[in-house]
Amino acid sequence: MKIDPKLLLIDFLVLLAFSAGGAKFHHVGGSMVLQVLRIIWPFAVGFALSGLLCKAYFQPPTRRVFFLRSLAHWPIGMGLGFFLRGATMGMAPSLLFVKIAMAFTGVTMALGRGLAGAGYSARAEDRDPL
Repeated sequence: MKIDPKLLLIDFLVLLAFSAGGAKFHHVGGSMVLQVLRIIWPFAVGFALSGLLCKAYFQPPTRRVFFLRSLAHWPIGMGLGFFLRGATMGMAPSLLFVKIAMAFTGVTMALGRGLAGAGYSARAEDRDPL
C-alpha cells in the first residue's frame, strides 16, 4: 500500500484552520503560534493514530473504500484528540466545544476528502480492499 500525500495535507490543513480559528477567537495572550500548537497537537496525534488504524492515508483500491475509511477516520481521530486534550489539560472538553469542533472538521474534511476521492477508481483493483 502506498501513502497518498494529498490526504495527509488535507487533514493537516483542516486541523490547522480549526486550531488557528480557535486561537484567534480565544486569544489569551502570548504567542499565537504557541497557542495554535497547543490546540493542534492532540488532534494531530489523534488523526495520525486514526489514520493508521483506518488506513485513511493509504491509496484505496476503490472510491467506496476511500469514503468508508474517511467516514471512520474523522470521528475516531477527533475522539482521540478530545481524549488527549482532556487528559493533558485535566478536564473534559465542553459540549459546545465538541459540537463546534465536530461540525467544522466534519464539513471541511468532507469537502477536502470528497474532492480527493473523486480521483479514485469506482472499480476494485484487488481482492482485499480493506
